Amino acid sequence: MPAPDGKMERREVEETATATAYFLPEKLNITGDVQTQMLHRGIYNAAVFRAQVTLSGKFVPPDFGPLKIDMKDVQWKDAFVTIAVNDLRGTREGLVLDWGGTKRPMLPGSQVPGYTTGATASLGGDQPIGSEVQFSIPLGFNGSDGVFFAPFGVQNEATLKSNWPPRVSRRVSAGGTIGAGGRFQRDVESFVLRARLSAIVDEP
Repeated sequence: MPAPDGKMERREVEETATATAYFLPEKLNITGDVQTQMLHRGIYNAAVFRAQVTLSGKFVPPDFGPLKIDMKDVQWKDAFVTIAVNDLRGTREGLVLDWGGTKRPMLPGSQVPGYTTGATASLGGDQPIGSEVQFSIPLGFNGSDGVFFAPFGVQNEATLKSNWPPRVSRRVSAGGTIGAGGRFQRDVESFVLRARLSAIVDEP
């Protein structure tokens, strides 16, 4: 860059950028009870269900080492937990996150990349997450198609029981579709802890 005296001088430019880091739960447990009934619509029969599911597990302290992020640059006050659900219209009540024994309301809207439908709870703390945190989310919903779960934890276990037919109990450790006969499948696509980051980037 030319200086006022006509000489060339080199300047280094630094700028601050804000990015997002996503951390998955170390353990994800899905348990639920799915009760079905057959509805009659004229000459047609339709199987519908009423499900009560609990998502639970634990997060371990996030490791920013591989991202080369200094812990002092992490904006803990902006951290939140978010899930993606393909359709919230079937839920029977507002969603609440139990985060280490503290209840936090989940507001509509997912922050999972590629998804807009779901729910998000702000953690709203300035202190770093320095130890394991247990979480749970009760989720009651009605539907007619199915129930799907995605295995987004490091360790995943899903157990559903049902009255269809005549009594069904399935346990899946690797995740995926759970169902028999009536295909109890609903998209609970992802479960993510997010922390916003502030990092210094050197411009080449």
